[in-house]
Formats: sequence, structure tokens, C-alpha cells
Amino acid sequence: MANHCARLDRLNGLVSACLASPLDQHCRIANLEHGILTLHSDGPGWTTRLRFEAPRLLRTLRQEPEFSGLSEIRIRQTPPLAAPPQPSRQVSRLSAATGEHLRAVAEATRIPALREALLRLATRAAPPVDQP
Repeated sequence: MANHCARLDRLNGLVSACLASPLDQHCRIANLEHGILTLHSDGPGWTTRLRFEAPRLLRTLRQEPEFSGLSEIRIRQTPPLAAPPQPSRQVSRLSAATGEHLRAVAEATRIPALREALLRLATRAAPPVDQP
């Protein structure tokens, strides 16, 4: 199994060298068995471009000793490799005093759109703290 993976990794480098950038970054070898090379692409646009390039790629790869028995290239679309999870955004709260100031400015303005925007922004403020 490790030998097979190492072989596919080496062959993947040969295939990538035959493809133009950025197509080479969106294609990887899935398998090479019985003269059939299966390539995976990570999106519909890249799959289409790869299918367009397949006849030229087949001719070029057949010149390499590792691909001398290559008879066909099959192209499959797969989802992209998982991207690292993005850190969750923390919702920042405005202070209660800032919320009160925004509401006061909104009441004093004569521009309706600005008043609405200030009141929407004031809803992000922490609730007012009752003072004894």
C-alpha cells in the first residue's frame, strides 16, 4: 500500500509538470491501473478544462517510461480537499452608554436613513444597567 501511494505521488508530479498553472493545482492522480489513468479534479470548470487537455496529456504522458502502457485517461470531479476550519468571529457588543448615545443622536437627526442606521447600530449595544 505504501509503495502504491509513493508511486502515485511520483506520477502525480509528472502529470502536474505536463499541465499549465493553475490547472495543475486543481488536479491529482486517483489511480493508474490496467493502462487507465484516473484523474480527480476539484470543480466543474477545472474538470472541463482537464477534459479538453486530456488528448494532449495522453500523448505527452505516453512518452514517459512510467506511462508507456497508458491507453486512456478518465476524469472525475471530486469535492476539494477540506480547508482548515476558519476561526469563528466574535460578535463585539457596544457598551450600554454607547447605545444610549446612538439613540440620542438618532432622535436628534432629521435624516430618516441616518436615524434608521443609528437605531440599528444601537441594537448591538449591551442592555442598559439599572442604577439604584
